[in-house]
Amino acid sequence: MSVETRADHFPAYIYGLHEAGGERLMLELGRPGWVLEMASIGREPGSVPAADYTSLTRQGLRVIVRINHGFGSSGTIPRPEYYGRFADACAAFVARSRGCNIWVIGNEPNHEVERPDGQPILPAQYADCYYRCRTAIRRVPGHQSDQVLVAGPALWNTTTRYAQNPSGDWIKYFANILARLGPGECDGFAIHTYTHYHDPSRIKLNVAHPSPGYHHLRDEFRSYRDLMESIPFRFRQLPVYITETDPTERHQGWGSGANIGWVRTAFEEIADWNRSSSHQPIQALILYRWFKAADQPEWSIVDRPGIQDDFRQAMRIEPAAGFKVRLPSAAPAPSGTAKPKPQPAPSGPVPDVTVPPGYKNQHVIDAFYSAGKELRPDRPWALMSKAGLRLNELARDRKGTYSGPDLDDLTRLTLDERRLVKWKLAAIYQPTTKARDGGLFDAPYRGFLRLDEQLCESPLTPPDELAITPEREADAGDERIASVWNRYGWLLMRIADTLEIEPGVALAVAAADLNPEGVDESGRLLIRFENHIFFQLWGERSLDAFHRYFRFDLRYPWLDHRWRPDINLPWRECHLSQDDEWEVFAFASSLDETGALLATVMGAPRLLGALHGEAGHLSPDQMMEDFSGGENNQIIGFFDFLGGPGGNSRRMAALRTLDFHTFAALHRGVDHAGTYGTTLRRLYDAFQMLRPIG
Repeated sequence: MSVETRADHFPAYIYGLHEAGGERLMLELGRPGWVLEMASIGREPGSVPAADYTSLTRQGLRVIVRINHGFGSSGTIPRPEYYGRFADACAAFVARSRGCNIWVIGNEPNHEVERPDGQPILPAQYADCYYRCRTAIRRVPGHQSDQVLVAGPALWNTTTRYAQNPSGDWIKYFANILARLGPGECDGFAIHTYTHYHDPSRIKLNVAHPSPGYHHLRDEFRSYRDLMESIPFRFRQLPVYITETDPTERHQGWGSGANIGWVRTAFEEIADWNRSSSHQPIQALILYRWFKAADQPEWSIVDRPGIQDDFRQAMRIEPAAGFKVRLPSAAPAPSGTAKPKPQPAPSGPVPDVTVPPGYKNQHVIDAFYSAGKELRPDRPWALMSKAGLRLNELARDRKGTYSGPDLDDLTRLTLDERRLVKWKLAAIYQPTTKARDGGLFDAPYRGFLRLDEQLCESPLTPPDELAITPEREADAGDERIASVWNRYGWLLMRIADTLEIEPGVALAVAAADLNPEGVDESGRLLIRFENHIFFQLWGERSLDAFHRYFRFDLRYPWLDHRWRPDINLPWRECHLSQDDEWEVFAFASSLDETGALLATVMGAPRLLGALHGEAGHLSPDQMMEDFSGGENNQIIGFFDFLGGPGGNSRRMAALRTLDFHTFAALHRGVDHAGTYGTTLRRLYDAFQMLRPIG
């Protein structure tokens, strides 16, 4: 059954409340959004309740209903033997209800409190139940185009463990559900995201989960990004709803209910996300919860006027277009409708801020670049030149404490320019601060590099004044180092700082391993489809089909790759151009999408899709999407592959001590350790002679 997304199923805005009663807050300000309601229906079609939500929809609001089998030990969905009856009950409930066309099947199925009779709900079981319910609902007359949503997992919950997921990873649980659903078998997703405490600074915090084994996942509000990144390509055109958000610490919740900007910051974060054309948009952010439940008084909004005021202020943010629902097929709102950068200056005059002492030259360089990029995107380094600071001098002592003129004394800059630089510096230079639980947030935090937003925002290439021009008689090593530095060097330097290796080490490894570029002239990701690996992943199970369309040398399987899209066409040689690579990749994907992704080498690092997990990605299509975002992501992904979560791999430990032979043995194998290790040492020495930075 095909998926159809109808515009009339959506309200104007992403604002929403969990349960009816507070919708007047949206209507009074002319910001109609969402109301989420719940229904516990059991599994007997003849005894399901009826519901009428038309009093809400008549006012421009739209309703999402979460259908539960029951609560507590009854289970959010029933035991597997009752899935058919439950699906029939869902269809009967939909037929008896008015004013709703969006339904969520169950709630947080990985959470132990949602289990039927204490039995864990495994991903394959939830996918089976969901599929049956969706099929039954969409057969109800008048509901053929309804959206039936997959319930997202309970974040940070590891209680459901199984053979493919022994750690109970909540994102892997979600990905395992989606892997069971094919194109046209899913309508969208109802996910949750939270902060631990009522603290708005935690909403834009990019911090890895603190528990060992989960550092590759995010903690705090931006955990929603892990969920978004785990959605496979075939579902990227579907709507996504955040149907619960709040400060989630039990017995604390919204606390005293003071208006401290948590709600405003949360909606700004989602508007920022939706502003990017590369992001699958989120159609709702629904605050939990309006109603005061006897067992959950810490989350009620009805009796917390401060939270209501915060919600009103969120709905007054201008321009309002930044907070409108963006359909998956629609382009983002025009530039300026939401804050475009992770740490933007406030609208209007920039306030004066005090920056704690002790910041380094590199912090000053970064602050000037960020401010310059905001003021003059075409010439981001010009602001530092205008201030009279010499970039090359600061770069040669990057880790030294800044000792130049006080930023307030840089009189060549306007007052607003000086304040903007200080604002950026205060955002970049943040001495370690105590968390509410007494622990520490690391800077950089311990996790994969791709979670570090400041690193991802770093320039790729160094400014012109720091470019390397090798001597006319330079050897191949000097030329290679110069080429890699001039294309990737600034980002490599920042990666080296984060991983606590020397910049020359990062340059040497990059010069030895990276392609000269990772994208073609149009910005398309460079790939290479490997026939012999696709044979191992798919062809061995489908021998006849594989040999109809693909060939390779059986003795030297990396050679003589050929293919054809039809048995009546002549064989074509592979690897002649990027158009050829993408054509054969698309054909292989039509046979086995996952196998094709796993068998494809991607980007400047030439990283095979099958290695996605070692680079911190949940799936090969997530890695392909990430690498398609540009060479920055590719270089970061390569060093994530080398270092692992926290950069704590044996390979990285060897690089920290300049033990190139051990690194070579671990990275390329013992047989290649001598030659490859010697190459790395020569490239490292070449950078020491040419180095433009400290």
